[in-house]
Amino acid sequence: MLTVMPKRYGEDERLRLAQLLEGQGLTLREAARRVGVSASTAWRWQSQGRQAANREQAAAWARRHRARVVARQRDYRRRLAESGHSERRPSWRRH
Repeated sequence: MLTVMPKRYGEDERLRLAQLLEGQGLTLREAARRVGVSASTAWRWQSQGRQAANREQAAAWARRHRARVVARQRDYRRRLAESGHSERRPSWRRH
């Protein structure tokens, strides 16, 4: 049985605000007044949108670069093993 999720407050308003800001080039305050929310609310919504976009970009960047990091670690471990470094006794055993 699927429960119907209550619609999060202000989704329609958010959409309308975004459309006004993109389409008509209004200032944030003017757009907020037309939608019927306070300017501070509109500002908060906009910054949340920016944060979400930044998170997306950061995740995409991480996906692109993870392979490089893994390869670097693999090379490092392989070189370490070849050098026989790990077979020598650690210096702290001597004391």
